[in-house]
Parts: sequence; C-alpha cells; structure tokens
Amino acid sequence: MRSSISFIFAAVILYAKDEWARKFGGLAQECGLKLSNLPLGVPVDSFVRKKRKASLSIHFISLEKSSIEVTNGSIRMVFSKNTGYLSSYQLNGYEIIEKALKPNFWRAPTDNDFASGMPLRQSYWKEVVDKLSLKNFSFNEHNSEVVSVHEDEDDSIQITTKYKIDGGKLKVDYQLTTISNLPNIPRVGLQVKLDEELDQLKWFGRGPLETYADKKTGSFFGLYTESVKDDYTYYVRPQESSNKAEVWWAELTNSEGNGIRIEAEQDPLSISAWPFTLENIEEAKRIEELEFSNITLNIDYKQMGVGGDNTWNRDAGPHVPFRIPAKSYRYTFWIKPVMK
Repeated sequence: MRSSISFIFAAVILYAKDEWARKFGGLAQECGLKLSNLPLGVPVDSFVRKKRKASLSIHFISLEKSSIEVTNGSIRMVFSKNTGYLSSYQLNGYEIIEKALKPNFWRAPTDNDFASGMPLRQSYWKEVVDKLSLKNFSFNEHNSEVVSVHEDEDDSIQITTKYKIDGGKLKVDYQLTTISNLPNIPRVGLQVKLDEELDQLKWFGRGPLETYADKKTGSFFGLYTESVKDDYTYYVRPQESSNKAEVWWAELTNSEGNGIRIEAEQDPLSISAWPFTLENIEEAKRIEELEFSNITLNIDYKQMGVGGDNTWNRDAGPHVPFRIPAKSYRYTFWIKPVMK
C-alpha cells in the first residue's frame, strides 16, 4: 500500500505594537517534508482529503487494430498503437483529452532566455519531439500495463513510458535516456491538451503565484484554487509563465466538478496549465495575439530556472544548479478521475 504525505509548517512571527508589525508580522514561513506511514486516503492534515476510490478491476479490454481500449465502469482509456501515446481518457463519455499525452522538452523563451542565447543554443529540444518514432509498443494484459518506447532518428535519446492501469487510475512511469553531448534541456516532462471546460485549477504545492527552481522560496506551500485563465501570468511579451514548482497534486475540473487529478508518486512535480497553446505563446509578440483554446497541461519532472543576473548576455540564464544537463531522468505520477 502506498503511503500518504504529511508536512510540518514552520513560521516566524513578530509580535510588536507598531502598525507595520501588525500588518507584516509574518516574517517567514517554510514547509518541510515529514515521514509518514499512514495509508493513502487517511487525512493527515487539513490539506489532504479522502478521495472516493475507483474499483481496481478492469471490466473490459478491447484490442483494436490501431488501439488498445480499456473500460472500467465510467472510465475509458485509449492507447494508440500507431503513436504509443495515451490518446483518450473519458469520464462517463466526457472526453478529457483533446490531444495526446506526449513528451515535451521546450518552453516559450523568456526575455532572459533570449538574452542568454538559449533559443539557439538549446534548439535541439524544440525540434526533437517531432522526430521521435515508436520503436516498441506492448500490452501485458496480466499486469494491466502498456509500454511504449520512442527514439529519435539518430538514437540520441530514448523515452520509455510505462502505463500501469489500476481501475480508473493510471500510473505513468516516464524515463528519458540521452547521450552525453547534447545541450542542456529546458524542461523534462509531458504535455497534454485538455478540454477547454477544464478551467478550474486546484493544487497543493507552492503558490499562489508562479514559481520556478530558482524562484520559489518566497512562495509558501498550501492549497490553492484559481481559474486557468486568471492564473495565467500575462507578460507584455508572451513567454513561459505560470509554472507551479514542488506540486504534490493538482486537479483540473469543469464547472460541474468533473475532471482529472495529477498526483506525484515520490518526488513533487512542476505543473502548469495555460488557456493557450505553447506555439501560440511562443509566436505571439503581444498579449492581444494570444488566442484562447484548449487547456494545455504540463506535467514536468523539472524545468530549468529563469535566471536574471542581468538581461543582456549569457549571465541572464539560470545558475548551474538550476540547469538541466542532458542525462537520464525518471519520474512517476498518477492520473486519477475526479467525479462529483
């Protein structure tokens, strides 16, 4: 049985009679991870609530010519044999996924990225996803596991994704392997397009404003709720924004409360949800050129920092600890249904 997670919150409070002290009395807060062996679902604090459990049995498996379809009561998942990706996730016939869950290594360059030369230096990672081909695809009915292996055309990278089906829940195990002479990676993760009605975002992690590897210590752990459109950070020139660092779970739901929950397995995730496509954000020169579309959800293992020592040369990029060198990475998370 998996274990739940509890946290210790610490705060430094200033007690004084001055008006400024009463207004700004909370000098500092931080949250540390505490070991816990409580069964998953036991409410260990006010931020963790018990979820309705789905049946662990798989009711129906259909091995079609071009797909594998798994149905468990009100949940239906489809895996494409042609692409190897999760292409559909339905709740009572309601389609959550508009475009398949795929690897993504790129971000819309920030002002600091342009200043440091990142778009040219790391452009390999923008182009490589379109060069991936499916090398192996398998389904183990006994273990309820789908495995896909993708490689690029010159075998520089390999991505192995394992999908463990547990009733209506899906465990995603992602592993990236690279050769050593590739440039640093902007981000390591997966991206999926969701139905535009899934505009309600709730997460347990740092917030409420955007946070990154080198831009997070001033944002405290908590439970936050916002619409995707209002949560988005609208920079004058559209660019990477709205990331949530160190997220343990996040939910995207529609007005009726139905949708999906992304839950970290071991290490916290980097999560962001946009009402625009990555391509639109990168190509737009001003806010007015952004066009509302389906929800873009990024489920990342990590993303490079935003830097900012200056804004005119390579020093504008992130410091070494906040870069992502090309090497092997692996992370695991769950996709779970949220139904009212």
